[in-house]
Amino acid sequence: MWSLRAKVVVMAAAAAMLAWPAAAVTTQILRESTAEEFNRGKIDGLSIVGGGLALAPRATRVEGLNSQFVWRLAEGDGAVFAGAGSPGVVYRIAPGGKAEEYYRSSEMHVHCVAVDSHKNVYAGTSPRGMIFRIAPDRTASIFHDSAHKYIWAMGMDAKDNLIVGTGLGATVARIAPDGQMTELYDAGDGHILSLAMDEKGGIYAGSEPRGLVYYISPEGKTNVVHDFGGGEVRALALKDRSLFVALSSPKPPPRGAQAGGAQVNTDAQVAEPPGAAPGPQASAKAVSGVYEVELDWGRVTLRLDTGARAPLSLAVVEDKVYAGCGDDGRLLAYDRKDRCVEVVASLAEKQPLALMPASGRRLMAACANPGAVVTLEEEHEREGTYISRVHDGQAVSKWGALGWRQNCPVGTHVRVSARSGNSGQPDNTWSSWTEDASSPGAAAGCPAARFAQYRLRLATVDPKVTPLVEEVTLAYLPVNLAPVVQKIEFLPVGAAKEKDARPGSFPKPDLKTPDAPAQGEAVSPQGISPVCRIQWQASDPNGDELLFQAMYRLYGGKTWRPIGGLSAVASRNWDTLAVPDGRYEVRVVAVDAPSNPVGTILTGELTSEPMLVDNTRPVLLWGKVTTDAEGKLFLEGVADDNLSPIVHLWLSVNGGRWSSIAAADGVLDSRQEPFKVALPKLPVGEHVMVVRIMDAARNIGSGSVTYYQDAPATPAAAEPAKPAYGTQTAEPAAADAPEAPVKAAPGGAQE
Repeated sequence: MWSLRAKVVVMAAAAAMLAWPAAAVTTQILRESTAEEFNRGKIDGLSIVGGGLALAPRATRVEGLNSQFVWRLAEGDGAVFAGAGSPGVVYRIAPGGKAEEYYRSSEMHVHCVAVDSHKNVYAGTSPRGMIFRIAPDRTASIFHDSAHKYIWAMGMDAKDNLIVGTGLGATVARIAPDGQMTELYDAGDGHILSLAMDEKGGIYAGSEPRGLVYYISPEGKTNVVHDFGGGEVRALALKDRSLFVALSSPKPPPRGAQAGGAQVNTDAQVAEPPGAAPGPQASAKAVSGVYEVELDWGRVTLRLDTGARAPLSLAVVEDKVYAGCGDDGRLLAYDRKDRCVEVVASLAEKQPLALMPASGRRLMAACANPGAVVTLEEEHEREGTYISRVHDGQAVSKWGALGWRQNCPVGTHVRVSARSGNSGQPDNTWSSWTEDASSPGAAAGCPAARFAQYRLRLATVDPKVTPLVEEVTLAYLPVNLAPVVQKIEFLPVGAAKEKDARPGSFPKPDLKTPDAPAQGEAVSPQGISPVCRIQWQASDPNGDELLFQAMYRLYGGKTWRPIGGLSAVASRNWDTLAVPDGRYEVRVVAVDAPSNPVGTILTGELTSEPMLVDNTRPVLLWGKVTTDAEGKLFLEGVADDNLSPIVHLWLSVNGGRWSSIAAADGVLDSRQEPFKVALPKLPVGEHVMVVRIMDAARNIGSGSVTYYQDAPATPAAAEPAKPAYGTQTAEPAAADAPEAPVKAAPGGAQE
């Protein structure tokens, strides 16, 4: 049998790239052609549409703003009003004109604005939670002095009632034109950040930090529409009996998640507004993104997975749901008709705090850091740039041809360049951008290095048309790196208890008392097959196909001998009966020959810690029956093994039930174990004591002592003879006991 001194052997391999060794034969192709792949890069003046890159809608910025934050926008009286912060100002933006200061409040921030049918402008502020009403002649008055510190959201219903969401005391209130306030609901949360109203006068409200969406009926009854399990409901938008929710969640996105990912159905239901059956009102904590709540069915579906980006604003324009994300100014869109995700633009302003449709298909964004109002036009930018994510060749690589698939109308063009370096983030050690290539298939031209990026430049002379890049490829040839053997394991094969074995460990000995052998039957070992299964784990940094050779040697020896031949199978069976008992090392060599030409082949190897091969059975070195002064009988002896410690002893008297024998020192833990065990009272006649021995390698041997019990001695009888040593064998005594036992003097004899 065999055993291990260590369960698992692991080797960590490091590859030094100080020189340019022979390259692997297989050229690799880096390919990007999906929205998810392009979204990992940096866009400036471009959109990701239909899985490709195109020029973004032209972004124009309103002049005349002088605030760090622009919080909200509202249309009215033929203009757009913007609530800004630091200082708290309301700006008026005439169509095609500059922003002019319409009202300067005594507050730090104007978080929201609204316009009624009489052209009065309302401004909700912080930190005192006041609402100002600015008349058309620009005279202002305090319309409502709230008990809360923040007025986060406002909306105007059909009766010119002002609907208000407050913070540091999350309430929804209705304020009549005469200033009479009615509290509709106290959410018991931190803030009501967002509001939306349906055509029947129902109100939807989003809270923070619990991440709840409420519905308040015109009659004042409140239901929870959906519980997102925590987070900030930053914006709400209604469209065709669907409620879209922008959720900024504290829960981290799944590893590898990217903005604009695939939709995921949360399988959650909602508590419905009037006309729909109520459903469960809670769900597991959701990730950041834009969710669609289908109000007639109760389904909640993640439409825009924004990953690490927090969605801050929402707007619905025809079939598209737009979301502004921080902190990189990314503007995303979900196309409800085609069920696809687009990256519309990447604004220089880092935080698009509010989105608003204006004058048809145009979209306006209120931004912060810096404060701005940006209008997205129907025409395209005249030029834009895309810089890919950093691509890792896993080793120093030769970067080859750049290819791309493009659709370039007349007056448009695409240019591509590349750069490379050996640091994971581009810095001043990287090469400069190569000269722009205009024809697909041109050489990248950047130096050999581990990392590389490519850059696209799209341009048009006619802002009504745009080029489209649908795919980019970059060929590279990595240096060949040696394979790595990471782990070697040993398993028993064909063991009686093989199902109990764990990889890399020897099965525990079966310590149950064995059944008594039938009359005349030899006691067969319960041990393990001497065949050892060797298996290993290996990998190749280049992904090359590998062949393996396993070999062994006596520990401390010089000669390695093969176990089988060269094979792609990562395991071998080794019959340890073919080698003498002793300690052995096993080595596995991996070679990348199938993937590399002669002269460039590399190998990797790992040597196990010493393993013990022990196929020799333990023996009963000697045994005898003795008596004490009271005439009690004892069996004494010594069990011995050449390599492994003794782990169990059993005794059977005259083929009866087996019983365990304790070591003389109380612990069976040595290769040689003395023992002494009391025997039952024996009748006159011959008796055979069989001792069964198991070593740590589960080899089982046995020996026997034959003892003759004579009739009790008479007073005139001679002194009893001194007991003699019994016989011992490697098999049960029944197999080779003498045909006629030799009788001794009265008092008992043994042989």
